[in-house]
Parts: sequence; C-alpha cells; structure tokens
Amino acid sequence: MPVWNGQTLTFVQDRPSDKVWTYNRSNVVMPDDGAPFRYSFSALKDRHNAVEVNWIDPDNGHETATELVEDTQAILRYGRNVTKMDAFGCTSRGQAHRAGLWLIKTELLETQTVDFSVGAEGLRHVPGDVIEICDD
Repeated sequence: MPVWNGQTLTFVQDRPSDKVWTYNRSNVVMPDDGAPFRYSFSALKDRHNAVEVNWIDPDNGHETATELVEDTQAILRYGRNVTKMDAFGCTSRGQAHRAGLWLIKTELLETQTVDFSVGAEGLRHVPGDVIEICDD
C-alpha cells in the first residue's frame, strides 16, 4: 500500500511483523470519562463471506472478468453476504482469487477495534505499524 507522509512516498506491506510500540494508561491521553481505551466490533453486515473480484483477463482481449470467492463455512453459519471489489492492475485469476480471499479473511477475523488518543509519541508511527495495547 502506498503511503505519503508529506515528504516522501513509501510502501507498506500487510504482513506479520514485530510490534514497534506499546500503549497503556501511562502514555495515552486520558479522556474525561476515565476510559482511555474504547473497544468496538464491526457489524455483522460488514463481514462479507463472498466477493466478486473484477480483474483484467489477458486471455480475453484484456476485458474485465469476475472471479467469485466464497467462504462456504461462513456462508453456512451467517448466511450469504456478498460484496464486490476491483483488483487494480490484476491480470491473473489466481491473484484475483487471493485478493478476494484476503478481503474475506480480513473482514471475518479482524472484527475488534480500539480507539484511543496519544500525544506527540504517536507521530512516530506510519500506517501498517504493529502496536501493542496493554489495558486493565
């Protein structure tokens, strides 16, 4: 994913990596309600288990083709929830399938978010940095 930080263009990759920083009650901005970390979950309707991926098929005159990717276990459990995506620059059916699988797995497995505020130390991070949250 391309990232512009105001001075340079860099690229980050969604892959496992070591944590770069740990946040806890001592290094976050404490809100008036006294709860520095606010947790929420994605809505079930936002967790897709099937995706129609549009990609460019060089074997068909570079026309747009569609690859259907499904998680059958999730469909049986939650019912079918389809979305669409364009795999920008994709010219391979296998790559389109992987892009769709990534979207499905990300939406089904990464369901919890945490919201918190930090001071100046938060300026050191770039998109893709892995951080650790230590909460009571």
